[in-house]
Amino acid sequence: MKNLQEAATELLAQKEYDERIARLLRQIASEPAETLVFKRKELLDALHINNISDIKMQTVGVVLDYALLALHDDILTENELKNMALLKAFFKIKEGDFYKFGYEKTVNDILTLQLEKMYADHKIDLQEAMMQTDLQEVFGLSYDQFSKIVTATEQKMQAESEI
Repeated sequence: MKNLQEAATELLAQKEYDERIARLLRQIASEPAETLVFKRKELLDALHINNISDIKMQTVGVVLDYALLALHDDILTENELKNMALLKAFFKIKEGDFYKFGYEKTVNDILTLQLEKMYADHKIDLQEAMMQTDLQEVFGLSYDQFSKIVTATEQKMQAESEI
């Protein structure tokens, strides 16, 4: 994925969002990504959104949708990681927000799928290890939260290989 504007346009084409979120994504699609955080107040005012926390559940969902879009090819590029960081900064998404706003199962499912693909050859190379770190960061998970998912995935794959 080349830039955040293209990603916002693609998200709008793929999903139906609440009108406020759709309008916000259209704004994101039309702004240089680097200026988003600085223009947050102006963009929110134009959409009659008093505080970004008023739409936090939906914005966490948008970031999750972007993560799924970025992971479509099972790779997170530097640009995708940068876009994710920009979106999280713009929407003021902090560590723990994915779980706090009810996306724990979705995050667990995404991570389990990615980890299963990494473990398919029964080894983790340097690139996969770095990808694990990136995934932990993308979803704002603590070490313990991420470790729990890794352990569960390893146990699941071990059990499946014994069958």
